Amino acid sequence: MSKCLAFKDVAFSRDIRPPFECNREKSSKVCLKQIGDGAADVITLDATAAILARKNQNMRPILKEQYGNEKDLLAVAVVNKNSTVKGLFSPISGSINKSPLLLSCLHSQRNA
Repeated sequence: MSKCLAFKDVAFSRDIRPPFECNREKSSKVCLKQIGDGAADVITLDATAAILARKNQNMRPILKEQYGNEKDLLAVAVVNKNSTVKGLFSPISGSINKSPLLLSCLHSQRNA
């Protein structure tokens, strides 16, 4: 959760709006359902779970987190295939898909 909160602060400081809201859900299954229902926007999963989410739940990857060489893929952020989210930036380099941040279930704040 601390990484998600750090991402939230960095995104806000770079004028990314609406601001993000971080929530820890009971399970990745709950968060994936929320993404499918439009109540959440992004989740990070291990590579195997991301492949299954892509295949079975209409998700697509937008970010990967790696340590070491290219073979050490540890996590992938996925969103609904219909999402307008194209990628996430790295607060260090400003590049997309190379963020060192591991996000929890990340929600955009919505105005009712």
